[in-house]
Amino acid sequence: MNSRETIAKRSRNTSRIWDSKRALNEMIYLDEFTGMEVSIVDSPNRSEIGRTGLVSFETKNTLEIDTGRKRIMIPKHLRKFRINGQFVDGDLINMRPEDRLREYRRILRDLRR
Repeated sequence: MNSRETIAKRSRNTSRIWDSKRALNEMIYLDEFTGMEVSIVDSPNRSEIGRTGLVSFETKNTLEIDTGRKRIMIPKHLRKFRINGQFVDGDLINMRPEDRLREYRRILRDLRR
């Protein structure tokens, strides 16, 4: 096997791994977030950035986060979250959890832009 064949084989394996990681990242948009670890990465309200906790309740427009000391309601709109180690755009999940399954194709299209 020459070096070109080795490089081609590595690139195929790498792309396969990359596609599986991308698919796992996309699957987080199908989940209901209740009980998951969440932290706020970006927000127009600077006091919200860095808040972490468990999602105790999810509505169409908000996440209720239990920080250990108190529960806070955080809007999904214009926020970026880190949920179970994966970054999630709040504008793409700004719908009821049961509607995300129906809107999954639209979410994927918006993710790939």
